[in-house]
Amino acid sequence: MVFARLVFLLLLVPVAALAEPNRIDVVVAQGVIYPGQTINEAMLRVVETGKSPPPGMRVAMEKAQLVGKIGTQTILPGRFISLDSVRAPSIIKAGDSVTITLSGAGFSIGMTGIALQEAGLGDALLVRNIETGKTIRGHVSPDGSVHIGGLR
Repeated sequence: MVFARLVFLLLLVPVAALAEPNRIDVVVAQGVIYPGQTINEAMLRVVETGKSPPPGMRVAMEKAQLVGKIGTQTILPGRFISLDSVRAPSIIKAGDSVTITLSGAGFSIGMTGIALQEAGLGDALLVRNIETGKTIRGHVSPDGSVHIGGLR
């Protein structure tokens, strides 16, 4: 009778509940990574975990997502690393002379400006047009120029 009850109870438990929880590979820091540090492969390790990241948190699943990036906040060892806690390295520094470009269907205009802040590829930044003195917001292009408005 006891055996029959045990079998009955086991039939009520979903098979998924008996299986091992979903496990995922995530990248964690080996030690503390401070804001402004460039991340290299030796600073990271991949671990398997049964924990889920907090809702909405985009976490690093591969070292390549982090290597070469700059920490923007303190990253603690053994914890999930949010992709929002790193940025691309700056290719433009404040005070750099940059080419400002505006292009569209059949035209392209270039002018010289001074970067007012540092920025990496794709980042928005402010530049001052040296001819007019006006401040313009643009985005860093792969060639290091600052693109404003128009078509990319």
